[in-house]
Amino acid sequence: MTGKINIQLFYIVSASFLLINLIGIVNNFYYVNFLPLILAIALFGIFSMDKLMLMTVFATPLSVSFTELLGHRISPDLSMPAEPMLICILILFTIKIIRGYKPDTKIMRHPITIVIILQLIWILFASLSSTMFSI
Repeated sequence: MTGKINIQLFYIVSASFLLINLIGIVNNFYYVNFLPLILAIALFGIFSMDKLMLMTVFATPLSVSFTELLGHRISPDLSMPAEPMLICILILFTIKIIRGYKPDTKIMRHPITIVIILQLIWILFASLSSTMFSI
């Protein structure tokens, strides 16, 4: 019985993706083709955070800015796909912390972590005392 339900679910998901893709192509919105990739990355983030982090490490040197992709300047200029993946990792980690996850204290006491935290505090202090906050 579950095999029949899985096949039906597969057909429903495939047909809906084809319909969404067809509507996107007809309306000259070709970014719909990235939907399976985005869904796979989201599933990695939910079920296996370490694989999402490894994918981010792999994708960072291959990142391309929106300005280079679209040909005109937009604000904010993101590096695709590394920065959205980093934002997703940050959001997922924040949700884990809120739900009661306790990070390892060894990581928080590591000298490199302490230096990074001090640098971030310094950047915050420097940007708050700056006359132009957006730069």
